[in-house]
Amino acid sequence: MKDILTDDLKPAAAKILNCFRERGLRTGEMIGHWDFGDAVIWEKGFIRDEEVRQGWGELTSKVYVHEADAALVLAERGEQLLYGSIIVREGNMTEPSYEELKAQLEALKAKEARSGTMSFKVSDKGGVSVYGLGRFPVTLYYEQWIKLLDRAQDLREFLESNKDKLKLKE
Repeated sequence: MKDILTDDLKPAAAKILNCFRERGLRTGEMIGHWDFGDAVIWEKGFIRDEEVRQGWGELTSKVYVHEADAALVLAERGEQLLYGSIIVREGNMTEPSYEELKAQLEALKAKEARSGTMSFKVSDKGGVSVYGLGRFPVTLYYEQWIKLLDRAQDLREFLESNKDKLKLKE
């Protein structure tokens, strides 16, 4: 998939913003600071690379994203840049190009494909994240997953015995 338009973004900023598109996220949805893969490398609580630090600042100053506690939240302007429909640049509104529409279609296809499937990823800190259960990944360390899996039958029984108290999504 072609990267987002970078004519008004530094490459590091575009790479960070593309993480939202890769996951099919929309306005108001977020990615935890530690879940940007190689787009943002952290060291002792700080972004290691100066260019990435500047790109992060550019995204927040141009209001493509908002900072939240330990996360970046996609702003409406960021979604417009990522997915097209109406692209806002310096206050001008233009129709999306063919390439922008094609990128938006690919992003929607990717999101649809992910919505019914689960995927697993090893996080930078060594945990295992499960994507596809809900809006955010579930991340536990190896020992925690083993403990949970060892008690899978107990968890099933607990869920069944408390089903009347639980909110069920249909």
